[in-house]
Amino acid sequence: MKTAIFASLFHNSSTDKPPKHNKCPTGVTPWCFYQRELANNEKSKSHSSMKTKLSEQVLEKILSVYQRLANNELLARCVSGKTQNVNESSHSVIWNNCPKETFVSKKQSNRQ
Repeated sequence: MKTAIFASLFHNSSTDKPPKHNKCPTGVTPWCFYQRELANNEKSKSHSSMKTKLSEQVLEKILSVYQRLANNELLARCVSGKTQNVNESSHSVIWNNCPKETFVSKKQSNRQ
């Protein structure tokens, strides 16, 4: 999971020299164009055709966020399939009784 977290960051900050796709998934049909071309023995396209690019300056700024996302303690909580938002179920009940699209007064919500 750590590798997948960092793959998106380095993939989007990759350039022709040096390409940073070592964390991207490999094989014939991955989402990474670079790894896909390697698997198919094709010549790699230029990174200039990438739609989303991160500069080295942006990479330096957001790397710490990715490092926190890849923290072992945080990932251990995700392994069991639990979400971070424990209020999700109660929010669902509230929005079913009080839809966002219509005004519901406090009196009305207390009756429900």
